[in-house]
Amino acid sequence: MKKILALMVAGVMFVTSGICAFATNTGGSTSPTAEDIGKAWIEKYEETKEALEKAEKEQEKLVEESGKLQQEIKDLEFDNRGLKNQINDLEDEIRQMDENHGEQMEEKKKEIENLQKEITKNEGAIEKLGERLDIMIDTIAEKNEEIKSLKTELNDHIKTIGEQSKTIDKLEEEAKTDKKTISNLSDDIDNKNKTIDEKNSKIDEQEKTIKDKDDTIAEKDKTIEDKDKTIEGKDKDIADRDNKINEQEQTIKDKDDKIKEKDDTINEKDNKINEQEQTIKDKDDKIKEKDDTINEKDNKINEQEQTIKDKDDKIKEKDDTINEKDNKINEQEQTIKDKDDTISKRMILLLTRTRLSRIRKIPSTKKIRR
Repeated sequence: MKKILALMVAGVMFVTSGICAFATNTGGSTSPTAEDIGKAWIEKYEETKEALEKAEKEQEKLVEESGKLQQEIKDLEFDNRGLKNQINDLEDEIRQMDENHGEQMEEKKKEIENLQKEITKNEGAIEKLGERLDIMIDTIAEKNEEIKSLKTELNDHIKTIGEQSKTIDKLEEEAKTDKKTISNLSDDIDNKNKTIDEKNSKIDEQEKTIKDKDDTIAEKDKTIEDKDKTIEGKDKDIADRDNKINEQEQTIKDKDDKIKEKDDTINEKDNKINEQEQTIKDKDDKIKEKDDTINEKDNKINEQEQTIKDKDDKIKEKDDTINEKDNKINEQEQTIKDKDDTISKRMILLLTRTRLSRIRKIPSTKKIRR
């Protein structure tokens, strides 16, 4: 079987190399289909074969190790049987002794105790070895399934290599038939390659122009981003001012319960920047489209310059809003101060009236005492 498979693999490699050599000699490119047929499946076969050999070696090693474990368990069980026989003999000797042999009886009992400890130790070792053996048996079973699967896969590869060998034979016949056509097309391909080179040169120039435009747009995008950050800072300042106004309005409400409604905060959204046009993809028929793209990039730059101007106007509006908020804060601070002055004056008036009232009550009290 291995000899037949080796001959099949050699045939596939020979046919593949012949197709590749034919393509090279006729000025064409190497056929990837022929190479895939000649190499990929062979490599897959070798990988599967190597994995199968490795799995079989691992299984052989596991079987050998499990045999050793079983022998160790048998040896320990044999030792325990011998130890138990010794204990039985010692117990018989103890039963035959009388009270005059007390010291000898204690020695026998200690010897029995030591033998029982050794038996217990051996039983623990047997249990651990048994657990290892169970795990190893499960591993051997899994390895058997793996080997079975790899053998099935290997047989599939052998079958596929045979089928692909037939396909390669067919491709070789087609390659011979196409030899004349390839020769006739060679000159046409050279001309096309020359035209493609010219197109590529022009496309390279257009790509450079597009890159320059993209760089300019990127700079404009950065400027717009900076403007947006400035606007966010202004929005934060406005929010801070609004918070202070709200606190002052609450203070005014606590003093006279006549606070006016809070000012609404500014919630304006920035306009989204339109997505940039896609760059030209095709080489031959889209050179004109690249020119259009360059014009679109110019228009985009103009639009972004206008966007920057709009952002500047927006920042100015934000500054004006902040100034209005500052004026509002100053007005409310003055209102609080006026309220505090009024409260102070009323407190003074109240204290004055209280003192006058006390002064008026003093004579009346003295008269009563008389």
